[in-house]
Amino acid sequence: MSKEAREWDDIMKEISDGFNERRRNLALKMFNDIFFFSKTGFRLNLHNEVAYAPLSPYYFSFRNTVRIPETRKELALILKPFIENLCPKKLVDLPESITPLIATISDNTNIPIISVRSEYLRGNKKYHGIDVAINGEYKSGENVLIIDDVCSARAFTKLKAIEILKEAKLNVYWIVKVLLDREEGGKEILKANGYTLWSLFTLRETTQWYLEAKLVTQKQYAETIDYSESIKEIYL
Repeated sequence: MSKEAREWDDIMKEISDGFNERRRNLALKMFNDIFFFSKTGFRLNLHNEVAYAPLSPYYFSFRNTVRIPETRKELALILKPFIENLCPKKLVDLPESITPLIATISDNTNIPIISVRSEYLRGNKKYHGIDVAINGEYKSGENVLIIDDVCSARAFTKLKAIEILKEAKLNVYWIVKVLLDREEGGKEILKANGYTLWSLFTLRETTQWYLEAKLVTQKQYAETIDYSESIKEIYL
């Protein structure tokens, strides 16, 4: 374990009193806004490159819930101490699902935001207006912390953002924060590239909470976990 990881574990122990219960209550509160199940299945970004992958029986989305002021503020407050203890000079949001939440976190911590443009994350360039890869003011050598909503199979967006930020001579923190890890291999891929994924929620524990609260059936729970494992096998 690296020195940074040991320090992070110490921080977690100091400020995690009641943290698991808060996470569980928040996940249950957000259920109707973030968890979707389909008998026909959902097409995901990974299907653009792995056409033979089965459709996903479930879909997690934070697009709606981070636009609800009460929930957004609650998420920001629970994340605040874990962000402040890292002392980043800038927060990096990966547009656009997470942007409303990052704005609230910025308001609560007074840490400015910079954004990697979506065109560049897709490997394209902007051909109108100002041609810049990063929106917002920053200085070479500043420490920046990436925050996103979900980590899926390849963690492609995170790795592309890291590449762009490094090209701008910014120091990217060794830890990448997300709201949910779909547990499809993205965490392992980030680790292989020298980065640690920290998630507020994981697919397995969150779905387990929903099962215990009788919000999903045993069949839905099993299909969700089985799908996550099958996608991980494709990429790892």
